[in-house]
Amino acid sequence: MSLSRHVRITASVGKGGTNRRDDVLTIQERLNSNLPKYTPRLRVDGLCGFRTFEAICKIQQNLVGMSSPDGRIDPRGPTLRLA
Repeated sequence: MSLSRHVRITASVGKGGTNRRDDVLTIQERLNSNLPKYTPRLRVDGLCGFRTFEAICKIQQNLVGMSSPDGRIDPRGPTLRLA
C-alpha cells in the first residue's frame, strides 16, 4: 500500500511543516493504513504531535528507505511520491 495513492495535501505535514488540520488528518489516516501490523494506531485528530512525527519517520525508514528521515511529508516530496 502507498501513501501517495489518492492522497493530496496542500502543504507540508510533520516537523517544521505547515501542519494544516485537513492535511494532517489525511496523513494520519494514511499512516495508520501503512504502519506495521502490531504498531499502535495514531489518533486521527488533525494535530501533528510526537506520535505522528514518529510514524512519519518510521514510514520514511521502512517504506521510502531513508537512512536519515526528516519527519516531514511535502506535497511533492519523496515520502508522498515514493511510499
